[in-house]
Amino acid sequence: MQWENANEVVLGEELNVVTKMENGTNVITLDGNEVARGNNIFIPFTVDGVEKIYHWNPNGGESTWTLPKTFEGQTSVKVFKLSDQGRTDMKTVEVKDGKVTITADAKTPYVIYKGDANVDVTGSLTSYSWGEGGLVKDPGFDSFTPGYGWNVENAQFWDNDHENTYLVMNGAEDGSATQAITGLTPGKTYQASVWAEVSDKTASITVSDGDTQLATNYMTESNVVYGIHHTDKYKRYLQRMWVEFTAPESGTVTLALTGTNGTGSGSYVHFDDVRIVEHTPSDYCSHTFYEDFENVTEGYGPFVSTESDTSHLSETNEPYTFDTIDGRFSLKTRAGDYFRTLPHTLRLKPNTKYTIGLEYIAGSAGQVFTLAVKSDKAAAAQDTDNAVVGSIVCSAVGNWGENAPVTLTFTTGDYDDYYVDITKSGSISEYAIDNFFVDEVNEASKESLQALYEQCEALTEADYTPETWAVLTEKMTAAKAVLDKADASQEEIQQAQDALQAAKDALVTYAKAEDLERLQTVITEMEAVSPDYYHQDEQWTAFQNKIAEAKALKEAEKVTVPQVDAMIQALRDAKAALNSLVDKSKLQELYDFCAAIPQNDVVDGNELVAFLKARSEAETILKDETAQQDAVDAALKALSDTYETIIPKRTTNEGHTDAAIVTQLAEKLAEAKAVEQPSAELTAAISLAEKASEPLATWKSVVEAIEALDAAMTPSGDSFVVTFDSQGGSDVAAQTVKKGEKAAEPEAPTRTDYTFTGWYAEAACENRYDFDTPVTAAITLYAGWSYDGGSQSAVPMPGSPVTSGGSTTVSTQLWPAVSNGTASVSVPTFTMNRAVNSALSAAQANGTAPVVEFVVKGQTDAVKVTLPVDGLKALSGTENASLRIVSGVGTITLDSAALAAAAAVEGRTVTLSVSLLSEDDLTDAQKAAANGMPVYEIPLTSGTAVIADLGSGLATVTLPYTAKEDQKSECIVVHCMAEDGTLTPCETTYNAVDKTVTFVTGRFSKYVIGYDPALTWVNPFTDVAESAWYYDAVRYVCSNGLMTGTSGSTFSPDLFTTRGMIVIILYRLDGSPAVSGAAPFGDVPAGQYYSEAVAWAAANGIVKGYDTGLFGPDDVITREQLAAILYGYAQYKGYDVTAGGDLSGFADSASVSAWAADALKWANGQGLITGKSGNLLDPAGTATRAEAAAILSRFCQSI
Repeated sequence: MQWENANEVVLGEELNVVTKMENGTNVITLDGNEVARGNNIFIPFTVDGVEKIYHWNPNGGESTWTLPKTFEGQTSVKVFKLSDQGRTDMKTVEVKDGKVTITADAKTPYVIYKGDANVDVTGSLTSYSWGEGGLVKDPGFDSFTPGYGWNVENAQFWDNDHENTYLVMNGAEDGSATQAITGLTPGKTYQASVWAEVSDKTASITVSDGDTQLATNYMTESNVVYGIHHTDKYKRYLQRMWVEFTAPESGTVTLALTGTNGTGSGSYVHFDDVRIVEHTPSDYCSHTFYEDFENVTEGYGPFVSTESDTSHLSETNEPYTFDTIDGRFSLKTRAGDYFRTLPHTLRLKPNTKYTIGLEYIAGSAGQVFTLAVKSDKAAAAQDTDNAVVGSIVCSAVGNWGENAPVTLTFTTGDYDDYYVDITKSGSISEYAIDNFFVDEVNEASKESLQALYEQCEALTEADYTPETWAVLTEKMTAAKAVLDKADASQEEIQQAQDALQAAKDALVTYAKAEDLERLQTVITEMEAVSPDYYHQDEQWTAFQNKIAEAKALKEAEKVTVPQVDAMIQALRDAKAALNSLVDKSKLQELYDFCAAIPQNDVVDGNELVAFLKARSEAETILKDETAQQDAVDAALKALSDTYETIIPKRTTNEGHTDAAIVTQLAEKLAEAKAVEQPSAELTAAISLAEKASEPLATWKSVVEAIEALDAAMTPSGDSFVVTFDSQGGSDVAAQTVKKGEKAAEPEAPTRTDYTFTGWYAEAACENRYDFDTPVTAAITLYAGWSYDGGSQSAVPMPGSPVTSGGSTTVSTQLWPAVSNGTASVSVPTFTMNRAVNSALSAAQANGTAPVVEFVVKGQTDAVKVTLPVDGLKALSGTENASLRIVSGVGTITLDSAALAAAAAVEGRTVTLSVSLLSEDDLTDAQKAAANGMPVYEIPLTSGTAVIADLGSGLATVTLPYTAKEDQKSECIVVHCMAEDGTLTPCETTYNAVDKTVTFVTGRFSKYVIGYDPALTWVNPFTDVAESAWYYDAVRYVCSNGLMTGTSGSTFSPDLFTTRGMIVIILYRLDGSPAVSGAAPFGDVPAGQYYSEAVAWAAANGIVKGYDTGLFGPDDVITREQLAAILYGYAQYKGYDVTAGGDLSGFADSASVSAWAADALKWANGQGLITGKSGNLLDPAGTATRAEAAAILSRFCQSI
């Protein structure tokens, strides 16, 4: 393609096609002869060596055309009218001076042959095998002959204005068309579907087995246009209607299409394109309706679109795709396509309570769409109360990040046409949805409880794991007691039903043959991966090990479905982690960029065709594991070359509207030109942008111009200071680093009697800093040291006493010697005595509990700390004293009785160790008991003596552990492991914030961090349905002891949360430490339920109270107050609070109080507090208990 100017383009391999604009009309010529003027066309083409011409005149009448060269010598031509019945009405037209004059009907297609051509027009429509290969005969009614495939009554075959044949049932009389469907496989599920449109009449599709109706569906209104382009249904009111049915033993059913309940002569039903296919629908599980888009036969499941050229089912292809949520497919759209359901795709009953939900992700951050439930009939009746019965604005984190679940609970009104509506509500152009569900919310009754009980009775115990079956049996027993109780209250019935349903839903199924076959299919796929294309490194070894694990799992005696699913995912993850021998990174980067270019925003032509071809070939190469480097390089060059030629659409190109990128450039250029004193860089960028704004400027030039403007408009001083804290070593100068650049690693500092171990991201020296990391904020790096011994001046010195809450802590940092992965350090007698004396004196002075703490620096898998016995004896003499060892492996705290037990040895020192064991360290019995979970050993020794029993003392142990995605925190439990593998559970708490597990023990041994599904939280609250948007949050805060119900059976999610409640929750989260002294607020007297918590929060700077000197414990907490308190707690815990969100995009950002600004920015940036409908932050809005639970669970699980 060559642009001659902004209005004329030359096309074709021989450059013999010219398209140009004349007075707003597109004119096309071939070899200098006009073949199209607007939509009046005369297009030559050849099929099987036969030259023809296609003619269409939208207005009808006469038009004169020059015949192409291939028609030279002809004295006449044959003109046929085209219809769905073939070529008809042949006329001979004389040729004069190489031209013909065609008289055409309006909007009617014609085909023109040479006058001497032999054209066959014989044959009957019934001579064709309409529907051959399918289950339905004459599915599109193209035979035009009732009786050929369909038995009809009061129905006709009729051509619409698109010359497409429909089955029509006009007037008030009922009509029908039936057909026997044979050849079905008994027991298989099928979907029968048909296009239908109605007016004052009901259309139905029914499948029957003799007199037994297997499935039926109906449509009473056609008020939504079909929006998918490039079909004859586009902008018409036909929609697809379907039923699902299971084939009977005979393999034969009757399919019936009917039109009934007509009101007059103008009533009608139109049918088209009947289809029956084998189909496995999505498993509804416990939902009323569920769609995961994994088995959609056509369209978008229950959703339709009124305008769609880009919506589609996006397919997962790891690791290359990023726009799917779960499984193989997700429903994706861009450019504001509108989705909704219809009554015949999702039927919502009148006056019924429902909860709907879905998951979504988006390409950019911000508002994505509004999820709503509406009624067209209510809107038409101006019944505003019932026209929209529920809506919620949905926002996303962007960059196809973490999927966001959303739920909406509503009650329908008196109307029968309620539908789910998804309308684009923000600036986001692309998003994907998945796992859409509908739950009918029914009040429990003895009848519904009995029905659920009978469902559970019908289950087979052998199909499920003993742990989950035991829970089900327990809940069934409780449900039976309620059923047998004559005067059972509504609350008892509801609670029994909710508990039984939860137990049923939590059942873990053993894998069946088809599940193991799924696993074998993936194993076979992975075994076929050739080592010739990947580095033989650790990733390859891990991949092979994972295949071996999968094969062992498949052969195991008892395997659960979750285990199969997890192993399939693990295999795919291991494969995705392989390091290819071929470098596809540059091709992947360019492909990702080009894949985001909307085809509709690019000018049509050879350049676009070549670009799309190169993009498609690049995608193929990226997916091809066997592709060699030369093929990758060739694909990269082809895609790069074709990308540089494409041109974005502009208003100056053939009347197009501007592409989004053109609009973006125009906006940035206008902003740049408004700068009064532009820099030289900005002036150059403006010049580049002006050239990129010309009609034929390429897409690449537009992108480069935008990048240049962005760079030139970036505020100056965009750099950060990197500070180096040598922690007792020689000084190291700070560095100023530009944003996105890397800090230079300085020379190592020096320190007497210590060896420098590197720079760390935190003072505890647990994570080495990577100097290849781009700097995006001001940071401080800390020097790590290993103690080498030396004079008493180099002996570790205890810090000053620090009193917090009810304890006084003296902490000492220890720099260990590291050998073979074990960090070992001995606490000198001088250090121990000084720390103990300092802690005891300070604690006695202020009436607190003394704590001696030793912090072992560095990060290893094992730590050994040797302690002087005399110091332990001195500390154990105080009843509430404790000693704490903190390390990267874990934290161990010994109470005074445990210290006494440790000190009752004959030696002068004791050694306390903690180490993460490998499987090689375990016996076979212990390996079996551990089942792959982490095992730690914590011995206390003195020489060769082992101190296992702590007498009446207790040790509190905290170990690092990150729960798996499918693990519930309340089910994580630490077990003491005996040599024979016997497990004894310990009192355990999992902290999702710190990613740690804490347990209490009276002896030292081996410990395994396990998981027990039987500990799953059972919902006791009748006002917290499992379908509620806050259910998971309530489960989390209650199972972790952060919140409790307002009664034994109610949580009261809609009650407001007070300031005192929030402080109590954080106090519990911190382990409810001892508190000394009263809170410094006049309205917090001693003895109240919140007194200790508020005193603790005030002492640690978490809360400050009002300017009046009061705290307001019973005041309803606002959103900005909640943010401030969480911000204070995060600072108290030492979490990173430097990252913050941008509040300027909220309509009410100006109403944020100055004292809460930093806290709200942080909370918003962390996703704790997000916007509400109307783009409002609502800082002064109050928080309900449900909202507080949601915010706290997010805080605990993500901060």
